[in-house]
Amino acid sequence: MLHLLFDSAFAACGGNAEDNEEATSTFDVKVKLLSIGSEGGKLAVDYSIKGSKEGNTAEVSTDKDWIHLGKTYSTTFSFNVDKNETGEDRTGEIKMTCEGVQPLTLVVSQGKEGSSSQAYNKFKIEVSEITTSSARVVITPVNAAETYLYSIVSKSDYDKFANVEAYIKKRIEQIKEMCAIYGMNPNSFLTKGTFDTAKLETARKTTIMDNTAYYASAFDLSFDDKGNASYSGKIDLCEFRSKKATQSNMTLSLSVSGTHLNVTSSSSGDTWICDVVSKDAWDEFSVPEDAAHTYISTMTQYGALTLYKGSQSVDVSGSLTERGKEYVAFAVGYRQSDTDGGLTTEVKYITFKY
Repeated sequence: MLHLLFDSAFAACGGNAEDNEEATSTFDVKVKLLSIGSEGGKLAVDYSIKGSKEGNTAEVSTDKDWIHLGKTYSTTFSFNVDKNETGEDRTGEIKMTCEGVQPLTLVVSQGKEGSSSQAYNKFKIEVSEITTSSARVVITPVNAAETYLYSIVSKSDYDKFANVEAYIKKRIEQIKEMCAIYGMNPNSFLTKGTFDTAKLETARKTTIMDNTAYYASAFDLSFDDKGNASYSGKIDLCEFRSKKATQSNMTLSLSVSGTHLNVTSSSSGDTWICDVVSKDAWDEFSVPEDAAHTYISTMTQYGALTLYKGSQSVDVSGSLTERGKEYVAFAVGYRQSDTDGGLTTEVKYITFKY
C-alpha cells in the first residue's frame, strides 16, 4: 500500500539474490503496479520479506532517470517521480533484491500530461514490426505468476461488445466450447510471464488483415479444477493499424448474367478476388473492405481462396440460394505476400436480384 514514509530499524541484506546463497525467501508487496499522474510526486511502498530473511532490508534500484529513489527501510522505501513532459505515457521499473530472497520487479506507470487514466492496468503491451499481415507483440505482466489470455482482435469486432465484461465472458465461452469439442484443459489456452510473438512458431502466429485497426489485448484469467473461470474484469489494450498494401492501377467493373459474375479487369497481370453474398449479410459490414477481408480470411482458413487475373466470368451459383432475393456481388484487387499483401484497389460492388 502507498503511504507516507516512516522510520524503522533495519538489518541490511549485504548482497542480492544473484549471489551464492539460494533464494528461498520472497518479497511480499501488495501493489506491484505503481501509478502516478503526469505531475509526478512522491510515493512510498510497503513491503516485507517472508521466510528466513524476514526483517532484512531490500536493495532497490531503477532503470529510469526520471525515477529518484529515496531511503530504504526494512518495511518501506520511497521514491520521487519527475513531471512527465514527454507527451507520451511512460513506464519504468524498480527492482528489489536481497541475498537469499527471490528478486521482485515493480512497475511505475505515469500518464502523459492531461491524461486521466494510468498507462495500463496489469499488462504492458508493445506492438512493433507491423506489416500488412503481421505484427510483433510483446506483453510484460506486472505479476509474472498470474495467468492471462492474450489475443489480437479487430477494433470493429471489439467495439461491438457493450463493455469489457461482455468481451471477457465471450472469450471464456469460446474457450469452454473448444475444450468440450477437443477435450482440452482450459488452462492450456492461457499464458504466464512475458510473451513475445517473435518466439512463436509460424503456424501459431496470428495473421491479420491489411489496413485494419486492431487491439492487442490481455486480461488476467484462470480456471480451477472444475473449469470455473476467475478474472478481475480489467483488460489492457494496445491499438495499432496494419499497413496498407501497395496499391495497383488496375480498375474493375462488374455485371451479372444469370448465375455468372462477369468481372472486367484493366490489367492482365494483377490478381483479384470476388464473391457474392446476400444483401442482408452485406449490410452487416461497416465498410465494403470488411466484407472482402472476411471472405479472404474464411477462404484462406479452408484453403479455398481463388485468385483471378484478367477478365473472367465466374460461376457463383453456389452462393445464390433463393430466387427473388437481393444479393451483392463484389470484386477487389488482392495480392498475396507476407510483407505487402492485401487489398490493392477499392472494392467494386453491385446489388442485384436473382
